[in-house]
Amino acid sequence: MPLGIRDSVGSQRRMAPNSKFAGPTKSAVRFKAVRRVARRVALTVLVLVLSTSLIEHYLEGRAFRRLTASETFVPVRGSQIRYRTLGTTQTGSTVVFINGLVGSLEQWDLVQRDVADFAPTVTYDRGGFGFSQGSSAHSARDQADELSAVLTALNVDQPVVLVGFSYSASIARIFVSRHHEQVAGVVLYAPYLAEYEGTGLFEPGPLRRYARLLTNETVTTFLGVRRAIATVRQWRSAGDKSPLDERVDEILLRFPSWWALDHEWASTSETRKDVLEASPLGDTPLIAIAGSPRDGGKYRSALERLGSQSRHASLRALPPTDHGELLTDEKARGALVEAIGDVGAWTR
Repeated sequence: MPLGIRDSVGSQRRMAPNSKFAGPTKSAVRFKAVRRVARRVALTVLVLVLSTSLIEHYLEGRAFRRLTASETFVPVRGSQIRYRTLGTTQTGSTVVFINGLVGSLEQWDLVQRDVADFAPTVTYDRGGFGFSQGSSAHSARDQADELSAVLTALNVDQPVVLVGFSYSASIARIFVSRHHEQVAGVVLYAPYLAEYEGTGLFEPGPLRRYARLLTNETVTTFLGVRRAIATVRQWRSAGDKSPLDERVDEILLRFPSWWALDHEWASTSETRKDVLEASPLGDTPLIAIAGSPRDGGKYRSALERLGSQSRHASLRALPPTDHGELLTDEKARGALVEAIGDVGAWTR
């Protein structure tokens, strides 16, 4: 081969790797393969998420229809609010129970039955919790307005005795400020006090610890993981559940309940601001039943400041009981029922 031709061929071979006509490199081939696998994995995960969420939505609907067939609902502002009345033949002010955090009207079952022996009572699923549907009331102010609309829809036209438990004390206080004419008296049981907690969405404080819980419960209920675990546990357990326990368990498996709680938690800063700006209780009778945390008297001081807002206030000691058992422990429940009776007597 002539020298010129050999030099030309060699030059082309040396230039081939950098030529636009060169084939793909090994790294490019590996990248494309990894990208194909990633796409397939992402598509598989998406299909699984959609499938499990659709199955969960179906199971939620089926359980809802079965467990609420005999329940009562009232339409309020485009939503359906579940409620229960007992003691309707009694006289005096109607006692309205406001659920605590993560609670439904079942939370008050024992207390409502006790109080219904001497007063008409109402419990309801507030803010989209429990089996209520379509509620957009998430802040305490919105839930106070929702309660006012519920009472109007139920034809409760006389002032009521409000009973707030734990976090729902904020709703009761704002209700007094915004709908004073509908309130005869207030009982706050182990109340959350915005003045004491001093906590907003991103401020340090007790409510911040709920972030991880809410994230976990929202995701696992949306995907049906919690329901699957509960089903396996039920298969392994012996005995049938009572209708009350079955409703309570189902509510904790429902994504809508946790989604509503997410919105309420996100409204913490707004709720705290509204509580601190609320009008004083004035002539509204108040009984507050609370423990004494070891905090140097800060909680007690905040409670006394709240009591000073009312011209007729009584601060009572809470029997030593775990917070989660306050509505089931007989002694603690008895103290609450007695306080409700006392406020009712003051308003007559």
